[in-house]
Amino acid sequence: MHEMTQLRLGLYLLLALALRLLLFAHFPALLTNDSPDYIKAAAAIYARLDFANEWLGDVRMPGYSTFLAVLYPLTGTHSDLLVLAQSVLGLLCVPLGWQIGRLLGSQRVADGLAIFFALNPVYLLLEHALMTEGPALFLLLASTALALRRLRHPPSAWVGFAAAVLLGLAGL
Repeated sequence: MHEMTQLRLGLYLLLALALRLLLFAHFPALLTNDSPDYIKAAAAIYARLDFANEWLGDVRMPGYSTFLAVLYPLTGTHSDLLVLAQSVLGLLCVPLGWQIGRLLGSQRVADGLAIFFALNPVYLLLEHALMTEGPALFLLLASTALALRRLRHPPSAWVGFAAAVLLGLAGL
C-alpha cells in the first residue's frame, strides 16, 4: 500500500513537471509593472546588501527581492531563469501539499492537495510571473507542514522554530 501512495505522488509530480515545462517552453515570463523594480532591488541587495534601496520604496518588503538576490549568481536579471526557479518552488508545493494531507491523517486530502498544487491554473500563472505569490505559497506550505509535523510527532523546539521562521519569511 505504501508503494502505491508513493507511486501516485510520483505521477502527480510528473504531471506538474510536464505542465510547467510546457508553459515555460511556450510562453515568455509574465512581467508586471513591479517586475523591473523587484529585479533592480535584487541587484542592489546582491551588490551592496542595500535593503532600503529606492526600488523597494515605502511599499515593498525586501523578502521577494532578497529571494531574487539569492538567485542572482545563477540567473542574473534574466526573467526566464527567474521564472524557472519559481517553477521549481511550485513543483515542490506538490509534495508539500501531499505531506500536509498525510500529516492530517487523510490520504484523500493528501491526493487532493497534491493534484490541486500540480494543476491549479492560478498558481501556474503566478509561478510564471515575476511576483511574490509563488515563493510566498511555497514558504506558507513549508511552514504549515513543519507546524503539523511539530503537532503530530514528539515535541521538537527546532521544528517549531523553523516553522515560525518560514512563516515570518512568507510574510516578508
